Amino acid sequence: MLQMAQFAIIRMQKFQVSDVQGIQKHNQRQGISKSNLDIDYSKTEQNYDLLNDQNLKYESEIKEKIAEQVKRKPRANSVVLSEFMVTASPEYMNALSAEEQKKYFEKSLEFIQERYGQKNTLYAVVHHDEATPHMHVGVIPITEDNRLSAKDIFNKQELRELQEEFPKHLQEHDFEIVRGEKGSEKKHLSSQEYKEKQDLEKEIQLLDKEIDGKKNEFIDLSEALPQEKLDVKVQKEITTDVKQKLFGDAEVTKKETGNYVLAP
Repeated sequence: MLQMAQFAIIRMQKFQVSDVQGIQKHNQRQGISKSNLDIDYSKTEQNYDLLNDQNLKYESEIKEKIAEQVKRKPRANSVVLSEFMVTASPEYMNALSAEEQKKYFEKSLEFIQERYGQKNTLYAVVHHDEATPHMHVGVIPITEDNRLSAKDIFNKQELRELQEEFPKHLQEHDFEIVRGEKGSEKKHLSSQEYKEKQDLEKEIQLLDKEIDGKKNEFIDLSEALPQEKLDVKVQKEITTDVKQKLFGDAEVTKKETGNYVLAP
């Protein structure tokens, strides 16, 4: 029986050529990020690339490989990069030694290259300067018959098999890991979206605490004014004030379970 969350995590996101420069800057830590406040730049020197000793110019490398293998010139909006984000449950990943973490990423890279082609794998950047160690692997989506087509390579069937086969590969190399949540309706999150989801869960906890505090204030106020009935509008304002503080103009709904979620 698992003693802690031990989920293998692999997610894929598609990018056009206009996105590539931003991906490069993030992966290679070129400049200080204003949006990702979780990066600890004092630990950035611990990051490494399993495939490259020096930083790459992603766009020129991608264009060169496409020109070498693909006969038809890609459209301006073509997907030229499929990036995988690889990690595991934070409790599991952070419990591994540095040597075990590196092996985890090496075997993950091995799995990706065997499945999508070694020559089409551009980088495998491991980040140790964020809360949970993780790896970004860039693959140029070129088919076996030399077409640039992320749509054909990463169809629904392939994405389902990816989630099934990835943990199996790691299990074969002595990692006690299982696949994450199942369900075709689950959205595969990018690393930034995954971070935002975690931040939202923290905000939900703070929201619950603040609402509890407001309830206590309401009770105290009711006891202090036994002859007066508080207007229902006051109760709504109490909850709305807390929601507004945390979520701004975003609509917030409460499920029967008591968990607050952003409304679609």
